[in-house]
Amino acid sequence: MRYRIEVDAENCVGDGLCCEIARDTFELDGDRCCCVRNPTGDPDEDILKAARECQMQVIRVIDIETGQQVYPT
Repeated sequence: MRYRIEVDAENCVGDGLCCEIARDTFELDGDRCCCVRNPTGDPDEDILKAARECQMQVIRVIDIETGQQVYPT
């Protein structure tokens, strides 16, 4: 894995689309907020797709090697 994943749970609306796209990485907690279950659970492409499809843009993807935020840009 080359990404660190951060979630702004306070602004998550809990629609679960991220969980459908990258089901082994994301899950909804008891408050129906997105959280990272396993940061290496899915291919990087699926993690990025889940972040891009998030209507509230609460998923941040950061390149571990460079420290640069990959999404959102």
